Amino acid sequence: SIEMHLTRAPDYGRLGFEIDGEPGGDGFDGFDPAVVPVGPVPLGVFTLATGAHRIRITITGRNRQANGYFAGIDSLRLVPATATE
Repeated sequence: SIEMHLTRAPDYGRLGFEIDGEPGGDGFDGFDPAVVPVGPVPLGVFTLATGAHRIRITITGRNRQANGYFAGIDSLRLVPATATE
């Protein structure tokens, strides 16, 4: 499974994710009145063969309360699907 740790803030937009061209997660609204780190955001379970892969993050818009289109991407985590975490 793939998860991202993200941050919300007053000037952050909405995000969409793709893993090797396949949709990942349900999207993410980065708006919050304060700067707030968010726990892991699941992007889904994918079968990844050995080799290079592409993760695409797209700004899809913004919450009407937001005053910008920035994104706070803190980390990406790959978790074996058989892990108990």
